Amino acid sequence: MVSSGQFIKQVLVPNQTRLLCMAGVVLLGLYSKFHRSWYADWINNSLGGVLYVVFWCGLFDLILSQRTPKGIAIGVLLVTSLLEIMQLSRHASLEYVRSFFWGRTLIGTTFAATDFVYYIIGSFLGYFWICWIRRRGAKIY
Repeated sequence: MVSSGQFIKQVLVPNQTRLLCMAGVVLLGLYSKFHRSWYADWINNSLGGVLYVVFWCGLFDLILSQRTPKGIAIGVLLVTSLLEIMQLSRHASLEYVRSFFWGRTLIGTTFAATDFVYYIIGSFLGYFWICWIRRRGAKIY
């Protein structure tokens, strides 16, 4: 069992840049869901897709530090693309998950082929972000 002091010393401090960046991406992503303007649809759907992929790249880099940035970015792109394709399904269990805000946010509600472009952009940005974090020397435990 790891004490809270050990957790802070071993995980939070060495990864503070990564965690702050991830918190920023989450806040921007939530903002994109509630933004209202004449271009809100683009921010909500397209930019939100980019931020979604970038966040998952960062999280999986934190968890799977032994993997290459390229492998993480490609893996996140593939899973995100699979989730997009699953939006074509109206299975009862998926509809139940989608009935909640976090379910709609995580697995989506509507299939749009154009989303793949934004997922690719997000995976490239996620790849470069992982490389930047690793070059900065952020330790991962």
